[in-house]
Amino acid sequence: MKKVLSLMLALAMLFTMGTVAFAADEKPITINFVIEGELVKSIQVDYGEDYNSQAPDIRREISNGIKYEFGGWETTNKYYGGTIYEKLPVIEEGTPVYEITFTATYTETEYDGEEIASDILGDNTVAGFKTIWASFVEFLQQVLLYIAAFISFGN
Repeated sequence: MKKVLSLMLALAMLFTMGTVAFAADEKPITINFVIEGELVKSIQVDYGEDYNSQAPDIRREISNGIKYEFGGWETTNKYYGGTIYEKLPVIEEGTPVYEITFTATYTETEYDGEEIASDILGDNTVAGFKTIWASFVEFLQQVLLYIAAFISFGN
């Protein structure tokens, strides 16, 4: 009876080890997001999962006449490195990746005042202001012509 009991316990232990080994294969992937040298978000995803909606929002910045716009995500991972991703890649099942870090990249362009107004107000609004300004200048020219004609008519 002791042998049967010890055999049953040994089999039970083997079956529990099998479930632990099976669960080890389904380990989620840790994805880290770094912006300007600072870890801002870390998420856990499964293989094959699209996690683009979970990525942090990147804002455009303006500093000293330079506009910094989001250029994409970069990683040094040997399986996914070497490319700047506009859309984050899906980590395929079977890839030996358990943790990956994506760093935000930026493009730099010079910035002028008209672009600032366009970005804040919108292109249509700026075009409308330009039209209003041109009409106002034309109106002032007409007023000045009438005043000049009136002064010269009196002489």
